[in-house]
Amino acid sequence: MLLDAKHRPWMIGTLLLGAAALALHLWLGRDVPGGLRGGSAVGLWYGVVGSLLMLAVGMLSLHRRLPLRRWLGKRQTWLRGHIWLGLLAVLFIWCHSGYSWGGPLEIALWVVLGLTTLSGLLLLLAQALIPTMLLRRIEAETPIEQIAFVCDQMRRRADELLEVELARLAAVASNLSDAQAEERVKLKLASDELRLIHAPIRAYLSPRHDDSAPLADPLKAELLFDQATRAATPASETLSRLRLLCDERRQLAEQYRLHRWLHLGLLIHIPLTVVLLVLGVVHAVASVYW
Repeated sequence: MLLDAKHRPWMIGTLLLGAAALALHLWLGRDVPGGLRGGSAVGLWYGVVGSLLMLAVGMLSLHRRLPLRRWLGKRQTWLRGHIWLGLLAVLFIWCHSGYSWGGPLEIALWVVLGLTTLSGLLLLLAQALIPTMLLRRIEAETPIEQIAFVCDQMRRRADELLEVELARLAAVASNLSDAQAEERVKLKLASDELRLIHAPIRAYLSPRHDDSAPLADPLKAELLFDQATRAATPASETLSRLRLLCDERRQLAEQYRLHRWLHLGLLIHIPLTVVLLVLGVVHAVASVYW
């Protein structure tokens, strides 16, 4: 999600509410020795508001699973609320703590809260940078769930190109006279070279990308195709088309790698959010009984 103009009301509202909440907390605790603590009436209210904000932020994952989610607003709106309400929750929790670390449980809460916030900010940064990187590196972006299908289509296309070119070369060779034996040999070598290079091309166009394959390296791929073109000049046009297929597969692999960073960020951020909510409940229960 990009931090565009639609974030402005959220940002202004968060800054105003945050500044007001912090000023109010400082003012109410001006005459309290050591400042307001979490167990005070004001501290408890700040803790309740912070906890409710965290629960609201955590509801994002449930939004897409609700059958009537369209009545609850767009997912983009929830994403914006997730960002800004999450930051506001950190401020309320900080005020609730009395600006201190507290005991072991509270320290654990702070650590998890810090990691959750940091992972969320890094995820937001990645969501802002990756689309730009895709535009620069990828000519035509493909939905991630469609990459395997596109790879299968490219393999079929490579097979068709080989079959058609071999048939063409065979047809041309059959029309040559005995005096053109040298040309027939060139056509035979071109056919052999096509069959030889088709195997690694077909393997490389697999839905499961092999980073160690020579064709995965642009320089090695260029060298391989240049050698094949010199050895199979009559099939140079088909080799150019096969080269384009490999270039496209390389772009799909790059796109998948970039998107995988986003998914990795989610795999870190979401469990941390769950742990944070659980520790928050434990903290609330422990505060009541102890």
